[in-house]
Amino acid sequence: MCWCWHFIRNVIKARVLSLSPNEYQAHPKYLLIDMRLNNQNLLSGVVYNSPFIAYTDHIEAILSPHIACYDHYVLMGYFNRYLFKSNNKISFPMRRLKLHILPLNATYLTCTISTCLNLVIVSNEDKVVNYGQLEAPGLSHHDLLYLSFSLSSSKDIKNIKTQKLLSAADDLPWQCVAAVATVDEKVDILNKLVLNLYDEFALVVTECVTHSSMADPRNLGTHDIARFHV
Repeated sequence: MCWCWHFIRNVIKARVLSLSPNEYQAHPKYLLIDMRLNNQNLLSGVVYNSPFIAYTDHIEAILSPHIACYDHYVLMGYFNRYLFKSNNKISFPMRRLKLHILPLNATYLTCTISTCLNLVIVSNEDKVVNYGQLEAPGLSHHDLLYLSFSLSSSKDIKNIKTQKLLSAADDLPWQCVAAVATVDEKVDILNKLVLNLYDEFALVVTECVTHSSMADPRNLGTHDIARFHV
């Protein structure tokens, strides 16, 4: 028997989107969570594909109906696929869904086997702040995987160089807005011109978690879970 778990901070709006049935089936176990944070929506999923289950397109079938509904996707778990094989059966379905398998070293190591069975899959590699793997000696032959995925960024509005911004705005081809026929085209061009200015002059500010209760990983769970931390 196996379980798929999510531990989620109570400040994040989340709901169960889909999960595999409790009774045994010849399909991977999964749990998909709908998360809302900073006006963005994220589909977060965990997967366990038993070594006794032959891989099918079941995971792709589960994800396909939701692809158009979310800004971002994060999928992690034990897929039981030999990723190092050139003919592996997980890469092609992920490409069809426009998802990216992040490169890792071998995540399953024994005296005789060294391969990548545990995967981290995302929709937008640019949002990945950090990720990797940690050995778990005495606990499992599988490495522990971790991922830091950014859903927020702050812009430095106060330090925009106003004169340079105005000069750059004067040089933009605003006449393109008048040159197109439909209102939709005009709005689209205007939107792109303004956003390009915003991205160029309002730089992204890097923020770090400094509050002690958030920085301490022991506070990620409930009080009952915290009692079991060593």
